[in-house]
Amino acid sequence: MDQPKISIKFYKEADTGSQTQGAGWLRLYKNGKNIGNEPFVKKDLAQLKSIVQKEGHVELHNWLKNNRPGLFEKSITDSDPDRIVGEILTFLKKFYEEHNQ
Repeated sequence: MDQPKISIKFYKEADTGSQTQGAGWLRLYKNGKNIGNEPFVKKDLAQLKSIVQKEGHVELHNWLKNNRPGLFEKSITDSDPDRIVGEILTFLKKFYEEHNQ
């Protein structure tokens, strides 16, 4: 069986007074179908940056489990059969490099 195609997009929020306080939304797709939309505030992005710098796959897995339980339970689970955590880690690494953060 082929591994599903996972893609991730981050949409920056222009309104600093919004739910995301000017950070943005992470949108997760599996085989082109949206499987999750998660808001990320600036505090989240700072925590995630620290995890990415450590190449912390397990730390990211635990962070998502504790901080984004809806997404975790629906799309990732403890076994992460679609390797979504690794995809998010790779995405975030590129995101921080491109935005010099």
